[in-house]
Amino acid sequence: MQPQRGSAPEAPSLKPDEIHLWWVRLDPGPQTVERHLGLLDAGEQDRAGRFRFERHRTRYIVSHGALRELLGRYLGVTPNDVRFEFGERDKPHLSREHRSDLHFNLTHSRHRAIIGLRKEGQLGVDLEQVRPMRDLLSLAESVFSPPELQELQAADAERRPDTFFVFWTRKEALLKATGEGIATDLKQVDVLPRNKASEHFETVRGRDGISVATLRPRAGWVAAVAIAGPESRLLNFDFDG
Repeated sequence: MQPQRGSAPEAPSLKPDEIHLWWVRLDPGPQTVERHLGLLDAGEQDRAGRFRFERHRTRYIVSHGALRELLGRYLGVTPNDVRFEFGERDKPHLSREHRSDLHFNLTHSRHRAIIGLRKEGQLGVDLEQVRPMRDLLSLAESVFSPPELQELQAADAERRPDTFFVFWTRKEALLKATGEGIATDLKQVDVLPRNKASEHFETVRGRDGISVATLRPRAGWVAAVAIAGPESRLLNFDFDG
């Protein structure tokens, strides 16, 4: 699916049957980076300072600053007033003091990020830039289910990287939505479609109540959104911060 971009609302309203996906560039100018750094709390700033390479530091600052800014818009508070708590496997969620049913998930790959938001149930998002990998098939043998591996091996050599990252992003998004984490045996997580759930989402094998959508934001990139619970429609926005 090619995401349809909408205008970015200043005070967005998220309906129960919607998922909002915000697409963020992580390579802005230095003034924007400094502004985002000022939105982070002390712990986030400390973590940012521990990155060895400047590009990784910048991507962390901008992605987490954008997350705070967006959550602030939805909650009606300043970005600095957004408070997090951490659950199992250190997964962040909004502090109970916000009294909000808003769920969120953040993913980034190189100089791009996606921030997903939803009210009705958990969600997971993942993004990857499609690229050649010398050890692609051997890696796939360790993380893909037999049906997935069979489909990858059947693909033309030119298409294999794309097929690999379609499966990989779907797995990552699913594990984020269910809270299982990457330590799960990935070969037991089959993301091949079982049947169509809605316009964009497909249910996956062996996972009752979980559906996944594959997105192609632009040439050379692939993303996935996984949800637990009721059907939802996707709305896409470009982050303007």
